[in-house]
Amino acid sequence: MSAIDKVDLLGFSLGGFITQVIARQEPALVRKIILAGTGPAGGEGIVNVTNLTYFDTFKAFATFKDPKEYLFFTRTPNGKSKAREFVRRLKERTDDRDKAVALRAFRAQLKAIHEWGLEKPADLGRIQHPALVVNGDADRMVPTSSSYDLARRLPNAMRRIYPDAGYAGIFQFHERFVSETLEFLGGDARPLRVAWAARGRSCSVDEHAGAAHRRGDQLEIDGTVLAGEFIGVVSVTIGDCPHQSLVFVQGP
Repeated sequence: MSAIDKVDLLGFSLGGFITQVIARQEPALVRKIILAGTGPAGGEGIVNVTNLTYFDTFKAFATFKDPKEYLFFTRTPNGKSKAREFVRRLKERTDDRDKAVALRAFRAQLKAIHEWGLEKPADLGRIQHPALVVNGDADRMVPTSSSYDLARRLPNAMRRIYPDAGYAGIFQFHERFVSETLEFLGGDARPLRVAWAARGRSCSVDEHAGAAHRRGDQLEIDGTVLAGEFIGVVSVTIGDCPHQSLVFVQGP
């Protein structure tokens, strides 16, 4: 463990589930948490994410649209406009783009989300950290009601719900979200990054999943080298899929 012994965690969607687990299992490691587009274990509507995802994906293909336009945004005129802007922004970066998610990884994500929705509610009163819960007011993926429930059950939570926004509220209101996040974290916050290395064939959750190695001041995950100051390792499990979280500070 280095001289830095506290981290701030931002978890979006499935990442929000993992953030809650880390905060419960390793409370001394965490300073503050941000939970966006996510909900508690057993939260309302989370078990419906798989069916909704497949339905909206097929609908998007049939209408020659990006599935995220249906899944992430409202279908109001404003929501449709913001969805198109978001999809255009995704194409702005041309170098060092992430690889497309593999079908197996995509299905593993949906499986983990479904199992989280079936779990018994956890005692969120154990999470004493300052928390910022963020969502749109019309999230269809992880219903906004779950965000309200999450903020209500966390002892030190504040809530931000963005108007005429869905699952991608933090991307639709990205400037406001960044401003509110920096204010919440305070001036002593440092840029952090969390890398996940999944274990087991059914547990690949992203393109960086796999074997992780520490090489001096660098972290290598399946050949991808991530530079940064290493902090520590936390192991968590969602459903039957164990993960290893390697947390480090990126940059100076």
